[in-house]
Amino acid sequence: MHCSKASPACPPPRTASPRSTTQPAGSPQPGPGCCSRASCTRPARGPARERSPHGPRPPAAHHVARIAAEHHLAIAYGYPERDGSALYNSVQLIGPDGTPLANYRKTHLFGGYEGAVFTPGDTHVVQAAYDGVRIGLLIC
Repeated sequence: MHCSKASPACPPPRTASPRSTTQPAGSPQPGPGCCSRASCTRPARGPARERSPHGPRPPAAHHVARIAAEHHLAIAYGYPERDGSALYNSVQLIGPDGTPLANYRKTHLFGGYEGAVFTPGDTHVVQAAYDGVRIGLLIC
């Protein structure tokens, strides 16, 4: 997904292509005000994992919510989510009014690193409605 209008809160993607090469021609494109930037946050690594205090509303969520409401756009961002002793690789979708629309915990952890750091989520499909479109969240 990419930003379809310029916004300081959502810089353009690194590639110039407006659609993925695997997306069929004629597929619906994200509408104005929809943004996803996986590069905005990084999961905790090593000793940082033990220090990661983020719950379902990490500190960045307040800033992301303000930016989303200020620019009237939806933003999906990844973050390390702490729930008790478990740490999840999560993505949260914030609506254009700044409210959380959905939160997804990655279920299929890849390789030894992800399994050593994160706990797999237990909800396989997380969706939200945005601007008349049903959006599914995932983490690669």
